[in-house]
Amino acid sequence: MTLKELQSIVERTEGKELPTAAKLRAGESPVAAFCEFGGGTELTVYQSGFALYETERGSTVFRVDRCGGYTYFGRCEKTELPEDFFAESDWTVRLMMEDEDRLTHNRNVMCEKYESFYENGSDEFCGIRDTELSPQDALVQSELLKEVFGMMTERQREVVTMYYLEGMRVKEIAAVYGISHQAVSVTLSDVRKKFRKNRKMFE
Repeated sequence: MTLKELQSIVERTEGKELPTAAKLRAGESPVAAFCEFGGGTELTVYQSGFALYETERGSTVFRVDRCGGYTYFGRCEKTELPEDFFAESDWTVRLMMEDEDRLTHNRNVMCEKYESFYENGSDEFCGIRDTELSPQDALVQSELLKEVFGMMTERQREVVTMYYLEGMRVKEIAAVYGISHQAVSVTLSDVRKKFRKNRKMFE
């Protein structure tokens, strides 16, 4: 079944409140399509027009009728894929892209809610920034920051500077670049992963 065919047989979601995963699982709406990818990953589309994506990393609910075109943000450029690109492809292709984006976004929202990049004592970067440093320690910190920024792309450095040093919110950074909130969240997530992977360099 193609994405176009799937969207033609499910209901429109405009004006409907986004249900919880538990409510969808309860079976109040019939299943319109289902796919199991292995490893405990499942994608279920309900007649109501909502889809439920479940993995070991979590689950997310989204609207099928809003899965149109897609913007892919690479390291140096973005690629726009129009709605027609997905209309005649297998229905899982576009929905899987939406699934992964939403999981990443949800994870980063939680990180933003509970983490403070420099002020939280449990954060990876807490040892790099200190407001009262001796000249020698300040020099060491400066070198460490150069190493950290050296691991990033130009875009990552800009986003990290705006978010962590200038205190800008994700939506404000997204507005600066004219990109989605998700794209900014993915960039911040990539930086965190990169730092954790190379953390021993700074210990």
